[in-house]
Amino acid sequence: MKLAVFSNKADEFTRKIVLTLLPEWYFDAISGLSIEAYKKPNPFVALQISEQFGLKPEEILYLGDSGVDMQTANNAGMYAVGALWGFRTKEELTSNGAKYLLNNPLDLIKILR
Repeated sequence: MKLAVFSNKADEFTRKIVLTLLPEWYFDAISGLSIEAYKKPNPFVALQISEQFGLKPEEILYLGDSGVDMQTANNAGMYAVGALWGFRTKEELTSNGAKYLLNNPLDLIKILR
């Protein structure tokens, strides 16, 4: 399974945060914002990650905790999954296209089976 982090926060900051807070995790791609025009919900970076992974967008589960994440996933043709432990509401996630909602990270196992 390939893992990526894609954030609207500055690229350098995103990489530093991920490597500092999640040192035991391996991510195949870490991307933050480097060009304002590619800011989510623009799917450009998500599609770059898809290409980097050698996967079709529809083969990717995009897990996010905001409406913008759900929009980005749908704009890219990926499977939009909302994380309810994030900072946005269930209503925001579903109204922006979440196809599935997770109450906690372990719920992801149900989708992957």
